[in-house]
Amino acid sequence: MGFAGLLIPIVSGLIDAYSWRIALVIIGAVILVVCLPASLVAIRRPEDAPDRLQRRDKPRRRTTTEPIGGYEPDISPRTAVKMKAFWHIAAAFFFHIFVMQAIITHILPYLTSVEITRTIGAFVAGAAPLVSVAGRLTFGWLADKHEVKRILLICFFLVSLGILMLAFVSAQTIWLVVPYSIFFGLGYGGVFTLTATWVASYFGRKRFGSIYGLVAGIPVAASVISPPLAGWFYDNYGHYQGFWFILAALAMVSAITIATAPPTTKPVVSGETRLSTEQALSPK
Repeated sequence: MGFAGLLIPIVSGLIDAYSWRIALVIIGAVILVVCLPASLVAIRRPEDAPDRLQRRDKPRRRTTTEPIGGYEPDISPRTAVKMKAFWHIAAAFFFHIFVMQAIITHILPYLTSVEITRTIGAFVAGAAPLVSVAGRLTFGWLADKHEVKRILLICFFLVSLGILMLAFVSAQTIWLVVPYSIFFGLGYGGVFTLTATWVASYFGRKRFGSIYGLVAGIPVAASVISPPLAGWFYDNYGHYQGFWFILAALAMVSAITIATAPPTTKPVVSGETRLSTEQALSPK
């Protein structure tokens, strides 16, 4: 997904050369030819991979997201929505999508409004997704060794810092697009990678699709609201800077939501008796 940033200058060129309608037709054709066949051969679970693809790792220290003794949570969607952890995750993701959709939609108009050319703006818009590849790999690796919650806090802090850099970009301070691309790209790459990991650490993988669908469905409202709201702000105040400050604050709200989330609870084992995961994790 991060390498999709390379397509932004290409798409911008297609729009300039043909029109946005023809550009959309071309993009749709590429999705049908490339993405659809690729989705058909995707492996659903690591256990489903052929033997030749499964690693034979040496014994290592158990990570914070791994179940004890091969046991992992198995929470039903109905139980999940009654848990505080679910709503902490959903709220953090809601504010994150609110921030992301506003930035993605208005990054080019914003750069144009501060007298940066459309060509340079297209490359800036594509730089953060490319940097996000490093964020996905780095923070994914760190999450295998440390608590996911702590890594997510770092990611949201980087997102907020990147937006603050963006707020002060102008034709005279164009160099700020570099720290913006680095901080913002690393942060949001980590968030998108670790959100699924965080969900699985609370609710397990068996019903992951249903629960993650609920978590990801709630922020749809944010993706609908934030771009028009950013446009309204610019139309009424003549600049984006104030709205960027609001987005930076919302990124920190996501961090606070994560920091106050309840810890993951391991199943209770006593002799031969093991409580079900739903009993262990359900609110009292």
